[in-house]
Amino acid sequence: MCIRDSCKVPCTWLFVMAGQVDVDFVWYYRRMFRPELSFQDQIEASAANLIGFLEELVAEPEVQLSRSRVVLHGVHPPPLGDDLHIEAIKHHMIKSAMDQDVVDGIGDCHIPDHQERTAMAFAFNEALRGYVADAGFVFVDVSKELVDPVTGVVRECFKREDSFTDLEIHLDSDQLVPLYLEKYKALGFMNEWREEVNGQN
Repeated sequence: MCIRDSCKVPCTWLFVMAGQVDVDFVWYYRRMFRPELSFQDQIEASAANLIGFLEELVAEPEVQLSRSRVVLHGVHPPPLGDDLHIEAIKHHMIKSAMDQDVVDGIGDCHIPDHQERTAMAFAFNEALRGYVADAGFVFVDVSKELVDPVTGVVRECFKREDSFTDLEIHLDSDQLVPLYLEKYKALGFMNEWREEVNGQN
């Protein structure tokens, strides 16, 4: 995998973004074949798999990377409303060349509404937070800052306005960067980066 190759060259930091797909696609799909699969079981498995991969990575002899410099970012709350969300799921399934009967079958699954899916993103992040702490990595999460407390879903200002599709599942990176910078400052990253730059000059 490219992440393994990238870490085998001189690498002092690794930033990883957890995937929203575990919240907004994988569980629905697996539940079509395993109706008893709970969301809690799914996020525990997803979190354990991701942390397991990162632990294997930092244990490789070629990778000289401190665990305190492996930074895992939580998932963002989903931007799509209920109807567009179901369209996006079907679009992704078709692009993945799934059989039409499987695509049609997603309509028989209970798809949580926008507020529920936002709460699910928070739950996934809390599960990740625990696994990250146990592994000695660093967790950064801005998800709750992105949500309007009145509507219970992501604020409009964080949605991408220049997207080419109504099914845009990503948020506006320009609006997110300042939030992440504040988190990095609070963790002392900025001072460490300055020291690294000064040491190279």
